[in-house]
Amino acid sequence: MNAASNESAEFSILLVDDDPQINDMLNQVTKSEFPQCTFIHKTTFEEATIYLDQLVGWAPRLVLLDIDLKTEKSGLDVLAWIRNQEQYTLLPIVILSVMHDEHVVRQAYAGGANIFTNKPFSYTDWKEYVKYLRTYWFSTASTPKLWFDKPGGMPTEE
Repeated sequence: MNAASNESAEFSILLVDDDPQINDMLNQVTKSEFPQCTFIHKTTFEEATIYLDQLVGWAPRLVLLDIDLKTEKSGLDVLAWIRNQEQYTLLPIVILSVMHDEHVVRQAYAGGANIFTNKPFSYTDWKEYVKYLRTYWFSTASTPKLWFDKPGGMPTEE
C-alpha cells in the first residue's frame, strides 16, 4: 500500500501513558497533523493488557508506550507482556519516554521495542513528533493489519 492510498485510511494507536495531558495533547495535535489517527488511551499495565486480551476486531496499528507509568508495573512490563503474547508479535511498539538512561534504552530494545523516542515537552515539539510519527509509521512503513474474531484468539487475515 502506498502513501496515496493511505490518505483516507484509519490508523489507530494504543497509547499507554499515565498522564491524561499527553493524550489530550496528542488528540489536539493529530487533528491537523495526522487526521487519520485515533488514540486508544490506557493508563496502566492492567488497563492495557485487559484491552488487548479482550480485543475483538481490528488491533491498533501501533503501540505508543511510556516507560514510567507511576505504578508498580512499568511500561517495560507492558512491553514484556505484549511480546510474550503470540498474537501480538507483529505489533510495532514505540517507546515514548523522558528517561534517557542507557540501561533503560537497552532494556527496551532487548525487550522487543521497535524504537525508543524522547517524549516532547512543548506543543511545537509534539507537532513535530506527530509529523514524524505519521511520516514513518503511516506513510513510509507498512504495518500489519491484525483482525481478531474472538478475545485472546489469534489474528486472521483480512
